[in-house]
Amino acid sequence: MNQPIDIALIGAGNRAQTQYAPLFAALQPWVRIVAVCDPVKENADAMAERLDIDAFYSIRELVNARPMEAAIIVAPIDIHHAVSCYLMGHGIHCHVETSMTNLLA
Repeated sequence: MNQPIDIALIGAGNRAQTQYAPLFAALQPWVRIVAVCDPVKENADAMAERLDIDAFYSIRELVNARPMEAAIIVAPIDIHHAVSCYLMGHGIHCHVETSMTNLLA
């Protein structure tokens, strides 16, 4: 591989900050995290500052402004489907971080 894959992080809450952000350095030189998107401005801005990347607050704004090959979706489970379908509809590959269910048995 000659060029790293440009990836956006969708969701910048606790799981993204504590479990995903620490791993991104290990993905270099193959992957470059280029942007973060979260509707909670404080979360997006904090992650953007931590990773030295651009922050966005809506998926549409991100897709229109920042080219990327893929996205890691670490958003609430109830929006995984809508977010991933929107991104894939724009030719963006998705890794969806998900649980089996959001209900207790």
